[in-house]
Amino acid sequence: MQEFQLTIFRQSRVLVILFSIPIISLSLLLLGVEIKSFLIPLLLFIAYLALARYYAIGHLNITLSSDGQLSFDWKKKLVFNYKPIPSIKIKDVKTIVLEQGNLLKKIKTSNTTVSINTSRIGLDNSIQFLNVFLKEAEKHDIKIINSWKELTEKGVLGIIYKINSIIVTLAILIVVIVMILKGFKPKLLFVMLLFIPQMILYGLQMKNEIKNNKTKNDKH
Repeated sequence: MQEFQLTIFRQSRVLVILFSIPIISLSLLLLGVEIKSFLIPLLLFIAYLALARYYAIGHLNITLSSDGQLSFDWKKKLVFNYKPIPSIKIKDVKTIVLEQGNLLKKIKTSNTTVSINTSRIGLDNSIQFLNVFLKEAEKHDIKIINSWKELTEKGVLGIIYKINSIIVTLAILIVVIVMILKGFKPKLLFVMLLFIPQMILYGLQMKNEIKNNKTKNDKH
């Protein structure tokens, strides 16, 4: 029996945070313009990030038994606890969602999806588990894909890409309008750079996945 302790971020909670950051940032930006000070909005944004991190982060203990069964046990928190995860057999795993070769997102069987979502925090522990897990997985016919491919298979990547594009466009327009009406201020640019580049990067990644999938479909 082998045991591993992983630090994870639940994907659904991360998505909530990612899509709320532009709204929170723009609201605080407008607040700063209104009160003519960005100190309070900045402090509120830092407090939001701290709460968001506590909301998203979790510590998961995984036990791999000698018969190939994975058991999961969450470390309890004061609030924002995760739901219990049922044990699964490695032989029942159909798909592994993996990012950048060492970030495990999901383990999927025919009727169960286990969201892991390891991060670069405590990466050594997650890599140790992943090495053992993938070695066991080699004995079975398990498909390995990334998150964008998973969204493509669900048929929702195009919708998310459009929403992301709309949010980025509106964010840039609002910042430009505020700058025109109130004048350019370095602090406005700083707030904008907090999230817009990341949203643009996600958009490029999604666009590339959509393009690659279309190319594959055209060949068939």
